Formats: sequence, C-alpha cells, structure tokens
Amino acid sequence: MEKTQREAKWNEEEQADVDIWKYILGFTEMAVVRCAIELGIPDTIESHGSPMTLSELSSTLGCAPSPLYRIMRFLMHRGIFKGTLNSQGSPGYAQTPLSRRLIKHGEHSMAALILLESSPVLLTPWLSLSARVLDDDTSSFEWILHDWGDNECIQILKKCREAVLENKGKVIIVDAVIEEAEIDELTDVRLALDMAMMAHTNKGKERTLKEWGFVLGEAGFSRYTMKTIHAVQSVIEAFP
Repeated sequence: MEKTQREAKWNEEEQADVDIWKYILGFTEMAVVRCAIELGIPDTIESHGSPMTLSELSSTLGCAPSPLYRIMRFLMHRGIFKGTLNSQGSPGYAQTPLSRRLIKHGEHSMAALILLESSPVLLTPWLSLSARVLDDDTSSFEWILHDWGDNECIQILKKCREAVLENKGKVIIVDAVIEEAEIDELTDVRLALDMAMMAHTNKGKERTLKEWGFVLGEAGFSRYTMKTIHAVQSVIEAFP
C-alpha cells in the first residue's frame, strides 16, 4: 500500500515536470499559428490543390527552407497539417480540416479572429489580468451579453422584455453557458472565453445557467429554456 502511494506520488511529480512546460511555453502555439496565417501557408497549400513538398512551399512563399521546415514540423505535431506523399511519391504537406480554418478567406475561416486575439492590443490586457481580479469594480444577441456585467445585462434584457408581446413574444439569446458539472469537448473553450472577458472587458463574463437565470429573472422574464447545440454557444429562449 505504502509502495503504491509512493509510486503514485512519483508519477504525479514526473507528470508535473512535463505539464509545467505547457505554462512556460503556452504562448508558442498561438504565435506559430499566427505566423502560418501571416505567411499564407494554409492558403498556399489550398491553392496548390495537392500536397506540397518543402521545396515547393518555400519557393512559393519566398521563405528559407530550414526555418519553414521547423515551423511545419511544429504544426504537424499538433495535427494542424499532415504529412503525405505527392503524386511523384515525394513527402509533402497537406491540409486538414483544422488548417482549412486558418485560410484567410475560407468558408469556415477563423483566421481573422486568431489574428485579432493575438494582436498586441488584445494581448496586452492579459498581462494585467491580476489587476482585474484585485479591482473587480473597475469601470470601463449573439456574443453580446457576455460583454456586460450583471447590472448592464439586466438593463439590456429589461428593454428587450418591454419590446416583446406578453403572450407570444420571446427573446432568443445565443451565448456560451458554462456547465460546471458537465464537461464536454468545448468546456475548455468556454472557460478560456471567460478569461478573455475578464481580460478584455470591465465586467463581462461567461455565465452558468444559474447566472443566466438570475439576470433573466431580474429583468422580468417569467421562464426560460436552454438548448445545447454542437457549438461553443447555447440557445436560450426567455419568455415574458
């Protein structure tokens, strides 16, 4: 029993030695993905229509092969691009569903949002996140209500409540709902968005269902329903 406990403690220590590097170099993924977008790597491979060798990619981009290889090695390790053979049997780089979201003007592109969130203007508030925690009273419908504190949110919802018909109307809110007791594949995203709200707004936050119920009740809504969808957001319908 004692030996098993010692082994478990040792395994935790070993894991901690690995995990700590995520926090030391956690910025690296965002920086390298931003680099790939700025260089136009996903757009170039997509336009080529087939896997590209390192030589083809470096020549098209006008980049030196050695640093480009290291960037692609990093991104492939994280599953953003994949390695495969081209029509001549040479090793090349190919797109994945994830890399296609980095195309600047693709159908499901998230490139603009990544460039925005990784810009110096939006990164700077993260360095003052502790000040947000220490000074919670600092002053300053889809993806709207999470920008505001409870009081402002209640005032907005009161106006919406006044505008809908008593028996037929409803207000539809498409926003994140943090389910603290139920974890899914998008929980990390919702919690990260909550940190983004703390960094980028004065009082904004992602809310739990209980917190949504509070602001809706204070705004005069008699009942509400919440429907989860396969997305970061959920759909909340509030009724007078």
